[in-house]
Amino acid sequence: MGQAITKLFASGKAVNFDFDVIELHISPGDKLVLSRDADGICPEKVNTRATTALIMSIIQASFPSGMNRRDGRIWQAWLEILGEDIFKCDIPFSQVEWLARYVDDEEVKIPFGMAQWREALSRYLNKLMKESMKEDG
Repeated sequence: MGQAITKLFASGKAVNFDFDVIELHISPGDKLVLSRDADGICPEKVNTRATTALIMSIIQASFPSGMNRRDGRIWQAWLEILGEDIFKCDIPFSQVEWLARYVDDEEVKIPFGMAQWREALSRYLNKLMKESMKEDG
């Protein structure tokens, strides 16, 4: 676990983020590109890589001229996760809330091929937050 995410954990509770349960409809061409690995084809990484590309696009569009230090700290923690090619991880609830704010922002424009992915990610993040709040009672 990287230094940025460790600091965020100190300030709140964790939720389990699972890249594989996000229901993305990925075209065959995109599946082929996203499954390529240095040591061959790895189809199980497609969903994680598509979600990573989507999150990167949303954040890049949300901060076209850069981000302030507070957002930078949260984004740094996301980068530690996104750079790992992992399928599941525990992340701070505040990190999920932060991402959901930009995923759900109606003004943020993304490539048209990612429109369905965005809606799927939005549903997943909102479900994750709702379940987490239920646990708190």
